[in-house]
Amino acid sequence: MPSQFSNTLAGLRDRLAEESSSLSDFIALKSESAYSVEVGTKKKPLPKSKWMKEAVPGGEKYVQIKKKLCELKLHTVREETRCPNLGEC
Repeated sequence: MPSQFSNTLAGLRDRLAEESSSLSDFIALKSESAYSVEVGTKKKPLPKSKWMKEAVPGGEKYVQIKKKLCELKLHTVREETRCPNLGEC
């Protein structure tokens, strides 16, 4: 390990050793307000957010680029990952 990192690591270890907090201190903390998160299941999934269902915007320039990529048998990262900003490229 380079000396610059070992010095930093040693300093961090020293600071952590000096701290008096432990995991049990955090476990013992009581939250003032409880919260819950709704979770879907395979049989009853939660509906997708509106922003996830948006259609990919397109225009004349987008169609031209898409056609050229198809002709050349090329794919973009954004296309493969179904990027929601694809039409803004």
